[in-house]
Amino acid sequence: MLTLRYLLGATDDLLEYYDCFSGMNLNPTDKGISVSDNGWFNNQYIEYRYKLHKFNPIWLSLVSRSINIIDLLDHHDWL
Repeated sequence: MLTLRYLLGATDDLLEYYDCFSGMNLNPTDKGISVSDNGWFNNQYIEYRYKLHKFNPIWLSLVSRSINIIDLLDHHDWL
C-alpha cells in the first residue's frame, strides 16, 4: 500500500526532524503516539463516519480500504 508507506514515512520524518524543538509534544510509544500537554498538537481524535451504501460495491471497497489503512496505522510499531 503506497499510501500507508507514505503516511508512515512522513510521520517518522516529522518525529525525527522536529524532536529537538520545544513545541514538539508528540512522543512515540510502543502503543502509538502520545501527546503531552503543552505544544503544537492537541489530544483530540478524528472520528471517521461512513454512510452505508449497501448496493454500491465501489463505495464499499473504498470504505474497506480506508478502514484497512486506519487499522494498519493503529497496529504500527512506532519505535
